[in-house]
Amino acid sequence: MMTARESVERAGLDVGALLAGLTAAAKAELAAVYHYTILSAACAGLAGEELPALLRDIRDEDRRHFDALVTRMYELDGRLPEDIRVFVASEAPYEDPLGDSRDLPPARRALPVGRRRVHRAPPGAEPGR
Repeated sequence: MMTARESVERAGLDVGALLAGLTAAAKAELAAVYHYTILSAACAGLAGEELPALLRDIRDEDRRHFDALVTRMYELDGRLPEDIRVFVASEAPYEDPLGDSRDLPPARRALPVGRRRVHRAPPGAEPGR
């Protein structure tokens, strides 16, 4: 039986480049999980339970993405560093999707993030409505 790595190589893809892309994506997903955890905690009690619940849902989805990426990496014989400090320090730093809005209250910072998650809303629906 052919391994995942052999299948990718047979298809003519660069396994190293694929692993680098999967690693970068996993790093971004892990950073997003961390980010949404902080936002959810900061919003607790400020905007009722709806906003923190939305942020927890987004965080959980990003965690599932991280898990799936790591699984694919290991199927390709790739590995993550055992020391998380090495993992988060590698490559480009995580870019905050909120830009320079750190001076805004946590509840206000979280709203644009939820709105950007259009894929979570039914087709044709505007998030947050």
